[in-house]
Amino acid sequence: MSKKKRSRDTHLEKHESAGKRVNSRGFYVNDPYARITVSLLTSSAFQSLSNRQKLLLINMKTQRYGSHPPRLDFKEDEPHWRLVNDNSVFYYPRSLARIRMPEYSQNSGRLYEDIKALEKTGFIDIIVHSKSVQSKNIYKFSDRWWRGQNQNGSVI
Repeated sequence: MSKKKRSRDTHLEKHESAGKRVNSRGFYVNDPYARITVSLLTSSAFQSLSNRQKLLLINMKTQRYGSHPPRLDFKEDEPHWRLVNDNSVFYYPRSLARIRMPEYSQNSGRLYEDIKALEKTGFIDIIVHSKSVQSKNIYKFSDRWWRGQNQNGSVI
């Protein structure tokens, strides 16, 4: 007697995503995603952020798996290469922030204030800040937000 194969329902509901989207040239490309853990959501550092700062952090997390990591733009003999040769390093240009978050389209000062707040709470580190030089800002995800709340040695 042969086993019956169970059919898997692969139909996606309207509220679900297939992980694909159509780009400007009409091709299907992978949809960027952000890995958000429960420990991050329930942390006091995350709770202390404003809603706009939380949304900025989630948008930055989608850049971690972006198509062009900073390490591709540097050669081994350049001074920043050692800093950017890491998977947690990413670009987050102001132009992308303006597209994804309309709050920043009018006032870019808010964007830099929110980035400073994310750095202060320990979610990101600024590797290269190019305000005075015309180059891309480079950021790195940090675990200082987690280490800061677990100084007592407790395990989550």
